[in-house]
Amino acid sequence: LGLLFFALVFGLISQASAQDFVQSYERGKLMLNQKLYFDAIKELHKAVYSTEQGKGHFGAHYFLAKAYYWLPDIQKAMKVLEAAKSLAKNERQQEAHKKLL
Repeated sequence: LGLLFFALVFGLISQASAQDFVQSYERGKLMLNQKLYFDAIKELHKAVYSTEQGKGHFGAHYFLAKAYYWLPDIQKAMKVLEAAKSLAKNERQQEAHKKLL
């Protein structure tokens, strides 16, 4: 029974974390498109660094780097972009990464 309870609670936490990622990621992209760079950074930073899904997500890193770039905070943009480089899994992501360099 204890193991079942743990699995249920862990499953709910994981699901909540995934929802947190999606919400922060989507809000961050929307704010970036609206040129609200400080707000975009806040949301995308939360998506990248506060969720397990975000830590390995190329797009979240890419858009966070773009927000820093347009702020402009080039040093932070390059730091996040370097992390994104290792997350690029396909040619499209690799090309997007190169565009920001």
